[in-house]
Amino acid sequence: MLKVIKFGGSSLACADCFLKAAEAVGSDADCRFVVVSAPGKRKPGDEKITDLLKSYCFSGEKNASVIIKKIERRMKSITRSLGLGTAIAEESLCFAGQNHVRGFEDCDYIIGRGEYFSACVMSRLLGFQTVDGGDIIAFDDGGTFDPELSVSRAAKTLAGRNNAVIPGFYGRKDDGTVKVLPRGGSDVTGAVAARAVDADLYCNCTDVDGVYCCNPQLAANPPVAGILTYGELYGLALAGAKVVHPTAVSVLQGSGVPILVKNAFGRERGTLVVPEAGNVDFYRKKFGFAHCAGKSGIDGISGRGGIIAAAGVGIMKNTELIGTIQEILLCGGIASERTGIFCNRDCVAFRVKPSDCDNAVRMLYRELFRKDNA
Repeated sequence: MLKVIKFGGSSLACADCFLKAAEAVGSDADCRFVVVSAPGKRKPGDEKITDLLKSYCFSGEKNASVIIKKIERRMKSITRSLGLGTAIAEESLCFAGQNHVRGFEDCDYIIGRGEYFSACVMSRLLGFQTVDGGDIIAFDDGGTFDPELSVSRAAKTLAGRNNAVIPGFYGRKDDGTVKVLPRGGSDVTGAVAARAVDADLYCNCTDVDGVYCCNPQLAANPPVAGILTYGELYGLALAGAKVVHPTAVSVLQGSGVPILVKNAFGRERGTLVVPEAGNVDFYRKKFGFAHCAGKSGIDGISGRGGIIAAAGVGIMKNTELIGTIQEILLCGGIASERTGIFCNRDCVAFRVKPSDCDNAVRMLYRELFRKDNA
């Protein structure tokens, strides 16, 4: 089995996190390609390296000096604790000696240096080669992410390599200009790599136990979905579920590569995301996962900005269930209308007033999911 594994910023926030991540990869011979994010928050109120780099780019020269010193201390603290000296941090911040100009053209290059730093650190810990993100992720001349060209570029770059560490989040245009993906872009880099090497599994490691059936901030202790389809996850992600970037799902569409969303260092099995509903039994048996749908047929609910998504295998054709959803909302005093946005055969979407969005999610979870699993 060949696995591509991606570690998010919260999984690489400190030296101990890097060690744990490296140990997880080292203990699994199937994990051959590793995608990494920049170091994230160590605790509430902390700052992500990427956010600090963005602030550096768009601050005045005096504040920039303060910010870069903060980033340098953080990076060197990680490498020194790991016994790697300071050279990686210094190379990652090679731009710092240049004249600082507010909003300068190479801002994307600088913002991606956090991922570059993580990749260099992880490569040293694992003894893997480092492959630059610019050799994986492609953008057209207008700066738009090109998924097919990215997969093609990644396939050529990774061909013949037994293993590699890849910085996520950034790539380059044909003219060599570095360009970053939207927030959560390391998910996309991982998906491109997984498709390019025809992986048996793309493991997306994060700081939660999997894809929750409802936002834990809106519902008390919702369960983690055991198995979802691409269509279900795609719709839920577009409507606010933040565990996996929706573009990562679309990149893998048609590839047959399943996604495992799990806590990087937790014991929970996570959520297995499979290409099609018809594959569920095959993957359930292969990986030992259980389906986690309520009797209503709803696997997950999410909402953002006045759009509610309800995910369930084949839900698009289930007119009775769709009618039930709208009736529940209407009985709760929330008017809704179906919308084609985010829709596919395993996910339907409804438009409500933005001010009603959170209450609508709570209401649907209570009536269609929690009730079934009580």
